[in-house]
Amino acid sequence: MATGKDQKITITSSSGLSKEDVERMAKEAEVHAADDKARREEIESKNLLDAMIYNVEKMLREHGDKISGSERGEVENAIADAKKAVDSSDKHQMDQARERLTQASHKLPSCWRPRRTPLRWTRSEGASESCFSEASSV
Repeated sequence: MATGKDQKITITSSSGLSKEDVERMAKEAEVHAADDKARREEIESKNLLDAMIYNVEKMLREHGDKISGSERGEVENAIADAKKAVDSSDKHQMDQARERLTQASHKLPSCWRPRRTPLRWTRSEGASESCFSEASSV
């Protein structure tokens, strides 16, 4: 399921099941298809948000000192809310938390962009004033 490939099961009468059993099983599968889809979407939302939390936390550890305290607090609050949403397993809440975390995380990469060497950074156009330029003489 995580690969994005469809999985199908074919039930044939050669398996020793009667025609009625096969039809009953096919109907049950159709009835539960919507539930299965909703569960799959919930799991995908949870996985996306969990990965995003990890990445934003890593960016914050590595570059959090380059943004203002209020921006850092906003990112940290969005991370905390996202963790609560993951624990809730509520798809709607996870989607909202992912959107908020996305918005908050834009404060991190918008402040700088790498140049040819990892030690050379410049403030991106449109970045907040709390970001600063740092350049090495490499």
